[in-house]
Amino acid sequence: MMAVQRTQVFVDGMAATLELGGQADAFVTRIEEVRENALAVATPMRAREYIVLAQGQRVMLQITRRNNPYFYETAVIGTEWNEGQKITVLRRPADTAGVTLRRHVRVNVTITDGQFWIEGDDGKFGPTLLGSVLDISAGGVLVMTKEGLPETSRVLMKFTLSRQSGSLMASASILRSYERVSDLGVRTFRSHCEFVDLPAREQDRLIKFVFQRERELRAKGQI
Repeated sequence: MMAVQRTQVFVDGMAATLELGGQADAFVTRIEEVRENALAVATPMRAREYIVLAQGQRVMLQITRRNNPYFYETAVIGTEWNEGQKITVLRRPADTAGVTLRRHVRVNVTITDGQFWIEGDDGKFGPTLLGSVLDISAGGVLVMTKEGLPETSRVLMKFTLSRQSGSLMASASILRSYERVSDLGVRTFRSHCEFVDLPAREQDRLIKFVFQRERELRAKGQI
């Protein structure tokens, strides 16, 4: 079938990444053919075996445009063979359906293994404070602790993003801290923290984590 190209968003031979179950299950592929209502892509392989993709399975297609990654939600229509190569046929997303990774999106999380160390004026860190992360963006976090974190101080923190994304250790500035008392009389403190000197690699990892989390919440109808 002759390739149909309405725009230059999808192009024959374009490199792409296919996410089957989040970032931890992503595979490099390429768009073999752009059709009117479908995209034919090279079927990913694992351990030299073609991965079985069921008809109707939802996947995420990532392409790069103008040096920026764009993500398109789509689904598997079927599979076919072309000169000995297995091809996966995807529903062609709308050209405008691509979502970029945004740096300041904030999402709710439930991270309960947070560890925090306040940096003193002498540059030394205080004892370990335990707490939780309530929301997160690529720029900072909202944390909950039993003891208040002093405003304008610097804090070193470590917590697990997810099993796939691993843990994060970062330095942050405490912008605001306030007390909260629950209906049961339990007192906790909330602190808004802004990451300081976060390496670009870690920031990119955070952006991808936040993007994945936003997708999960949207799929559950929570945002």
